[in-house]
Amino acid sequence: MMIFGNLSVNVQGAFGICTLPLLAGALFLLVTICCTRMKHSYTAAAVLVLCAVMFMLQGFCDNCVHYEVPENYTFFSAVICRIPWVAVSLILCGIAAAEIMLLIKIGKAKKQIISPDAFRESLNAMDDGVCFYDKSGQPLMVNERMNRISSMLIGSEILNGESFWNCLYAGTISEDSAVIQREPVMMLMTADGSVWNFRKNELKTGKCTVFEIIAYDVTAQYHLNQLLDEKIKRLAAVNERLREYGTQVDKVIREKEILSAKIKVHNEAGRTLLAFRSYLEQPKHERNREKLLSLWRYNLAVMRNDTEPQQQSNEWELLLDAAEAVDVEIVLNGKLPEEGTVRKAIISAVHECLTNAVKHAGGNRLEVTIIAESAVAVSITNNGTAPSDEIQETGGLMNLRGTVEAAGGSMMIQSRPHFMLQLEFMKEEVK
Repeated sequence: MMIFGNLSVNVQGAFGICTLPLLAGALFLLVTICCTRMKHSYTAAAVLVLCAVMFMLQGFCDNCVHYEVPENYTFFSAVICRIPWVAVSLILCGIAAAEIMLLIKIGKAKKQIISPDAFRESLNAMDDGVCFYDKSGQPLMVNERMNRISSMLIGSEILNGESFWNCLYAGTISEDSAVIQREPVMMLMTADGSVWNFRKNELKTGKCTVFEIIAYDVTAQYHLNQLLDEKIKRLAAVNERLREYGTQVDKVIREKEILSAKIKVHNEAGRTLLAFRSYLEQPKHERNREKLLSLWRYNLAVMRNDTEPQQQSNEWELLLDAAEAVDVEIVLNGKLPEEGTVRKAIISAVHECLTNAVKHAGGNRLEVTIIAESAVAVSITNNGTAPSDEIQETGGLMNLRGTVEAAGGSMMIQSRPHFMLQLEFMKEEVK
């Protein structure tokens, strides 16, 4: 096989020219690896590749210069001239392959390294404002967001970090902006309605001290806090109204109890007076003095509030006894509710009709009809004289309407052709 030294000078020169790009590539790889601070093994590989390229190039150059005088060959040209030309070609291909492998490693390493440009782009992409400066106030790094905030607040970008912070704290900002609070954190509103929370931190980096100002966008939280404060104020007003309502409820309950007591006394007194009137109208030999006295004693006990409240099951019997005492017959058609406010309202209505029948109509028979279907309908009539005029709701009838409506019912009075009191209660209201 022909050795490299037997090749023509033109071919040897071509090999030298092909080696020049390899030399440039080796130099680029070594500088790049050093700048990216890759592992020492990659640096050593780059140095070996560079040395191999320089050795080959030096040999090619010396061989071309001393081609006609072999005795003047240098060490580099003497070594290369004795190597077969195919081996020289393979060595150059190996150097090229090594440079390609190192270039691939550098590309992978760069993907894992954050360059200054990448760091700056990342800061500019942030929604928050960031500013770093040294002790003299000289800005080291300011992202675009912080510069826009500074332009809205003080009318210019940040030229001195410490002066910018002092302007914020002192409140010397544009008229369209406003300082919301300074403690425990500084909060300002810009002209566009955004609210920013500013914080200042001191960072130690070896012997150097760096200051950091961060601006957080807290617009949404600020408006939510305002809405929450408004709701708290409304709730406080509602609580105040509830307290007032509780006071009024107590007052209403007391008044209702007083009214119930008055109605009870009124009913008992009316029943006693009717019994006394009936007693006076009877012949002397038919008068039952003991029964009348017993009724008076009970009425006086009620007025003194000495008696125990009557049970619901006895109210109807007491009403029947009162009717019997005044010689009035009560006829019940239907079934009276066993308990509840509707039962009380019906008994109160019969009691009022009994009083009016004896006092105004002169009747001795009271007919009560109760029909319970989808609703409870009650009608009360008497066999006395029909009213000469339309009946006006005063006194007992007015109180009765309040009792009926409180039980969830309605009341209607008929004066022609005869007196009739009609009540109606919803079925679900009946207990």
